[in-house]
Amino acid sequence: MGAGEAPADDMDGGDIEGMGDEPELEEPAVDGAEEEEIDLDELLRELEAETTEEVAEAKDDKDQSVEEAKEDKKEEVDEDIKNEMEAESDTKDHNVNNVQSGVMKEQLDEALETIETLKKDLNEVNLLNSKLLYVNKIFKSNDLSESQKVNIIAAFDKAESVKEVKLVYETVADSVISKKRSY
Repeated sequence: MGAGEAPADDMDGGDIEGMGDEPELEEPAVDGAEEEEIDLDELLRELEAETTEEVAEAKDDKDQSVEEAKEDKKEEVDEDIKNEMEAESDTKDHNVNNVQSGVMKEQLDEALETIETLKKDLNEVNLLNSKLLYVNKIFKSNDLSESQKVNIIAAFDKAESVKEVKLVYETVADSVISKKRSY
């Protein structure tokens, strides 16, 4: 629209179409004659009847749901039993139980190997401790030269068990004591 043009003909000067064209709402009559009487006892009976029917229907639905759940559970158990039976009948290579026992056997073998290694280490430490004990006993009880000490250590090094170490100790102790007496 330019400055010299006239306003459009379809405009009403601010009137919105349809405003005020609605029919007026009628207010309900407050007369006692037109009002329907409400029987409270009858209403209560109707409500009780409806709720009784609804409760009965809900109970039937619940009973059906419980039965369906029992049937579903029974079907699941039957299917599990069937699967277990099929697993047992499979060949040895494909049986799940055999795979699990294979894994367990590997773990058992590894554990036994570890036990053997630890047992070997423990026996070695025990042997070294017994050698050290008996060498110290001999060295403390006798005044020995360096060459005698070297010979005693060499004798103990040859022992391969705790019993042998004890035997070497008894022999060396008797030998050292007898040499002392001869001086």
